[in-house]
Amino acid sequence: MSTWYLYLLQNQPGLLYAGISTDPARRLRQHNGELQGGAKALRGKGPFVVLHQIACADKSMALRLEYQLKQQARAKKIQWFDQLKRQQELTTLPSAEHADAVEPNE
Repeated sequence: MSTWYLYLLQNQPGLLYAGISTDPARRLRQHNGELQGGAKALRGKGPFVVLHQIACADKSMALRLEYQLKQQARAKKIQWFDQLKRQQELTTLPSAEHADAVEPNE
């Protein structure tokens, strides 16, 4: 099963664009016109860079979050994304590579 991502792009004049994909790097190349398949609304408006990207549990969650993000006013979108990332960090368990850094209680 593929991981779905919610991403937020921005171009030089400041246009924001949100979308979802299982391969955000490929999708960025499509939006920038390097590959076929980018959103028609973005043609000629690139190049874009990724401002934010967040992994989602599944496609359904990615779609729900994309909808919520697109409901926000432009000024609130980056703030909304930052808040979402903080919430996700709080619910993510430490990785195994950092487990050895924790001193056991003796």
